[in-house]
Amino acid sequence: MKNTFSRRLKGLSEIPSAVGCRWTEASHVGEANGGEGGTNYWVATAGSHTVTANVNSVNRITETDKTNNTLSASIPTTAPKSDLIVTAVSPGVAATGSNVVPSATVKNQGAGATPAGTTLGVTFKIEGTSLRSDTNTASLAPGASML
Repeated sequence: MKNTFSRRLKGLSEIPSAVGCRWTEASHVGEANGGEGGTNYWVATAGSHTVTANVNSVNRITETDKTNNTLSASIPTTAPKSDLIVTAVSPGVAATGSNVVPSATVKNQGAGATPAGTTLGVTFKIEGTSLRSDTNTASLAPGASML
């Protein structure tokens, strides 16, 4: 997570800060690094969240105006999603007059598993005839395939 805030430093091009960041004349990008005994990450949970950045939060620097030291922004989080593709269809050959029962290999190339209990339906079309496969309700993990 990075937060950008501006601070003018007249006559100075670059100053090292006390916490290992570098200031330039125009701005400083502060990335959470644990600081003085803090944590440098937050484990995202589902939903919308607010991040607030507050410069000089422990009052080390005397300022003319401390009311402009905070900025908040929204962080929406999303669950990884599945992305299903058909990688193979069979049969490759059928005898005239035979009953053809098609099958397909489905792969989840997404980052999230399909929800367990949800039908992983495949529709087949052969010369205008539609056939469906609606019985598989197992979760399909990322990278996994099923027939």
